[in-house]
Amino acid sequence: MSSVDRIKCSTYNNDLLRVERVRERLSPNSTHERLASVLASLGHPVRVKIVQALCFEPLCVCELAALLAMSSPAVMHHLRTLGDAGVINAERQGKFVVYSVLDARARNLVLSDMEPQLVGATS
Repeated sequence: MSSVDRIKCSTYNNDLLRVERVRERLSPNSTHERLASVLASLGHPVRVKIVQALCFEPLCVCELAALLAMSSPAVMHHLRTLGDAGVINAERQGKFVVYSVLDARARNLVLSDMEPQLVGATS
């Protein structure tokens, strides 16, 4: 049980000044919708792994399929979800389509979990 479940207000409080101060600082709804879309696209471990891999180096579907030990169609399904959310970018390079991370927030979120590993690898 979390503290949210354990602790309850004993009386109703509606501090309009506090509510207005917070309301003034909130981002526009379009920002919330965009962030929710990015977070939803990262809602599968495979997609997190794809974004993490693309943070290191742009890769094509065949390379991602080999890296993830998955079929190309399965990888394409995840790439489509990430692309629809604007998290990744696809660029044709000759015969190949190479994918890279487009959204800085997604990059930072995925790499933030790796910082201890990255620091440990360099020391």
